[in-house]
Amino acid sequence: MRLDLLSRFYGSPVFRQNKSKITREEIGTIQQNLFAQGIVSSLDQSGDKFVLKVLRTSSAPKNKYFTNIILFFLTIVSTMVTGSMLTGHDPFASWQELQAGASYSFALLTILFCHEMGHYLSARYYKMNASLPYFIPFFIPFVFHPGTMGAFIKMRSSIPNKKALLDIGISGPLAGLIASLIFLIIGLNQLPDAEGVNNIIAQIHPLDDSEGLNIVLGNSLLYDYLINVFNAHHLPMDEIYHFPFIFAGWFGLLVTAINLMPIGQLDGGHIT
Repeated sequence: MRLDLLSRFYGSPVFRQNKSKITREEIGTIQQNLFAQGIVSSLDQSGDKFVLKVLRTSSAPKNKYFTNIILFFLTIVSTMVTGSMLTGHDPFASWQELQAGASYSFALLTILFCHEMGHYLSARYYKMNASLPYFIPFFIPFVFHPGTMGAFIKMRSSIPNKKALLDIGISGPLAGLIASLIFLIIGLNQLPDAEGVNNIIAQIHPLDDSEGLNIVLGNSLLYDYLINVFNAHHLPMDEIYHFPFIFAGWFGLLVTAINLMPIGQLDGGHIT
């Protein structure tokens, strides 16, 4: 590639080359060699030319996992407490009561972990420096919430090109969607008949509880399709949060849908 004579005005070296003389794969090899030396670059296109901008960066900082581990542990606790309360237990009464939220915690954190690891593994594929997931614990007593505000990873190096941005952006939602569907299918497959569902709900609150707060969760085409497949119409949308795998799967679908919105720093914004 040829050095742009105006690079001195750009603040960093810029190289240009006609698309007919070099392939994207060859440029990718150049970028990988630069990254191995602690130099990050970005690829763009201008007309019939590839434009490679070399960023003057130091070597990537070493990853530190202490914060990730602490946040993950706190999120396990917050989701177990939430899951225990959603199934009608008192997580502060005993260890056994807290353990009742383990199924919900496992399902939800697995979904979030798969989502973030989709991003992480894609970033590593493109030789980028990315952190492991940071989970966000969340708990407010007497307020309906999932027990976490999600998770995220930090990109410590620039994204090399638009293809990498697309792949990294879409890999997270796809991985999270697959995990959500797995837990939804397991939960719906294990769902008892109408009498069994009513018995479970009755152990948590009266079936004709007109004084309690009625929270009706939204439906979706994919969730409705699975309801039809498993003939689970006897499970009301205002009671699914009492069933750990189903509620975790439903929440995973919600997170995926929100992340795919073409807005700013959401995954959908990166994809578009």
